[in-house]
Amino acid sequence: MDKSKLVLPAIILTASIIVGGSILASQVIKQSSIEKQQTIKIAEDRRTEEAKNVKEQQAELEKRKAECQRLCDKRAMEDKEYWSGAMVFETYCKYDFVSAICYFSGGGKAIKDNYWERYIKNAETNQKLKIAWGADYVDKNERWTNYINDYWKEHEKIFGF
Repeated sequence: MDKSKLVLPAIILTASIIVGGSILASQVIKQSSIEKQQTIKIAEDRRTEEAKNVKEQQAELEKRKAECQRLCDKRAMEDKEYWSGAMVFETYCKYDFVSAICYFSGGGKAIKDNYWERYIKNAETNQKLKIAWGADYVDKNERWTNYINDYWKEHEKIFGF
């Protein structure tokens, strides 16, 4: 057999392998590029979704805080009516986002018998959670402010907010 007859098929075979390898390599590179773009797009979509969720949660929290303030304003009006003819103490309002409870603090002092009462309530249920009262009226604001601050600190330890 003549060697010249084998040279042409060998060249064609070698050229086909080289061209095929080049095409395969470019397809592999193209596929990895597509996968990388998809990974980047998925990560961007995830970040966008997380940002959207954070915005929605923030909006829900603001809505709950506003509702809490509305409830506290309602409880403050009830306090004014209840303590009619007496001195009504300053009210406090706090929304605990961990337990989703709106707390209200209020109270008053009856002038004629020198009786006073302060309390912390669940503003939604109007249930009194902590109560302080007495007949000896001594520096009510400072004592109650310390009392309520201690209550919040104790609550923060329990619920971690």
